Amino acid sequence: MDDLRGRRVAQAMGFRYFGTLGFLLRAKRAGLIDSLETEIQSLKSHGLYLDDAIVKQVLRASVP
Repeated sequence: MDDLRGRRVAQAMGFRYFGTLGFLLRAKRAGLIDSLETEIQSLKSHGLYLDDAIVKQVLRASVP
């Protein structure tokens, strides 16, 4: 699925949405994963593009 198109459709339909990093942040906060950094690096190593600026924001948000 085209992420941008999917976000636009979800927004137009009034749905809340979040991306991969938002999903990982929620998993970290719920105690489902130990290391957000490890999961992010794993995704990158498998070819997923993650914007560095957004990664930094998510990592800052994960610090209590």
